[in-house]
This record gives sequence, C-alpha cells and structure tokens, in this order.
Amino acid sequence: MFAIIKRNILIYFRKFSNIMFSLLGSMIFFFIYILFLRKNILSSLHQITAAGKVLDMWMLGALLTITAMTTALNVMGQLVTDKSNNKFLDFKISVASPFKLLLGYFGAAMLVSVGMQVLVFGIVWGYFLTYESLRLTTGMIIHLVTIGIESSFCATGIACLVCAFIKNETALRAVNTIFGSGFGFLIGGYFPIGEMSTTAQHVIKAFPLTYSVAQNRQILMDHLLRATIKPIRVPMEKFFGLNLTINGSQVSSEMITLILIGTGIVLILLIAIISRKMIEVTMAERS
Repeated sequence: MFAIIKRNILIYFRKFSNIMFSLLGSMIFFFIYILFLRKNILSSLHQITAAGKVLDMWMLGALLTITAMTTALNVMGQLVTDKSNNKFLDFKISVASPFKLLLGYFGAAMLVSVGMQVLVFGIVWGYFLTYESLRLTTGMIIHLVTIGIESSFCATGIACLVCAFIKNETALRAVNTIFGSGFGFLIGGYFPIGEMSTTAQHVIKAFPLTYSVAQNRQILMDHLLRATIKPIRVPMEKFFGLNLTINGSQVSSEMITLILIGTGIVLILLIAIISRKMIEVTMAERS
C-alpha cells in the first residue's frame, strides 16, 4: 500500500502538466472572481467595513475546497490510467488485497490534495497580503489546515468512487473538465448563497463539501464581519453562507467535521465492497 502511495505521488509531481491540470478549476475560479465577480458583488456591499477584504476571504474559502476536490480527482486519475494499461496484474502479485491497493491510491490522492491546498493558500494569501494587507492569526491558519485535511479526506473518497467507475482516460478527461469548470457552482463558490433560490440552496447543501466551504469562510471572514454593527453583520453572515442550517438548525463546527469525516468513511466502506469486483472485472476485460 505504501509503495503505491509513493509511486502515485512521484508520478503526479513528475509532470508539470499534472499539477497545472489539477489546479485548472482553482485557476478558473480565481480569475473569474478577480476579473468579473469581485467588482459586481462589491457594488452591493457598501454598508460593510472593509468590504473588499471580506469578499476576498469569501472567495478564498471556496478556492481551498475547489483545490481539494480537483486535485484529489486528478491524482486519483492514476487509477483509471492503470486500469487502461492493465497494471493491476502486476500489482496483484505485490499487494495483499484489492482494498489495500485502492487505499494506496486513496492515500496518495489525499496527501497531494492537502499539500496543494497549502500551496494555493500560500500563493493567494500572499497576493492579498501584498495588495490589501490581509493578515491571519496562527490559530486561524491551524484551523484552516485542520478543515483542509477533513476536506481532502472527503474529496478523495468522492474522487475514488468516481474513478472506480471510469474505464478509460477519455472519459476521465471529460469528468476532470466537468469538475474543473463546474464544481465551484456546486458548492456555492461563485455567488453568495443568500442570492440563490431556496431550491438552489437545498441542492448546494446536499453536497458535503459545501460545509467545508462554509467553515473556511467562517474562519476567514468572522473577524472582519465583527467590525460591522450587529444589525448588518447577522444578515451578511446569512447572505454569504457562513452559518448554514439544516431543517432550521444551524450546523455547528463539530457537525461539519462529522459530515466531512463521516462521508469519507462511508465512501471508503463502499470502496471496500466494490474493490475486489472492480479489479476482477478490469482484469477480465483486459485479458
């Protein structure tokens, strides 16, 4: 299992194109925000102190989760490549079980996903620190890293399950393109949740990584929104989607952790169930 983790990480970083493609969704989101969304949304936030900084942190909260998902899916794509190239026959000799084999792919994707979140955070925060003097405390950064690990765990579970059913690299490229361009919409990245219809909000809340975005934003934006008076702050928290609710009850930080980790565990159990059958079918098709 650890040999598979090391192998897949080395394969990923060996090609610069792998890194760029996995960050495609993040780059699309960032440039759309900088070039189009920021100015439009900012025009409606004149009542908020330091509205520009608030909006930048709102964007960064979604950017980290997008990076977690698209990176995990790109690294997990090695599973599809190995299926296409009939590598499982070689792995069957050295890996004890199909489940441990898939755990190797899972571990590599999760580690790279966490690492790329840290990299993207450093670059974007450095940009905002330079141009807007945005500063974060050590406690905030530690909290973000914790949520980042939980997000990567959940995102990798989703990516592993998706790739388990993809049979060739052509389909994989199509799925990567869809996730890269559309994932930001699925988690409420492009527009404040308060601007969306009730139906759209329900759809977004049904996806577990939406809660990762909400937690990131709460960490990054809370200290800025506290500078505004309460009659303005409370509606703005709802508008930006900092405090999501389920059946009228606010989702706590502990509940968000449970959603992310719980989703990841459920997906790992599903992977354990399908792993043997998936590998047997793949080997039969390639023989």
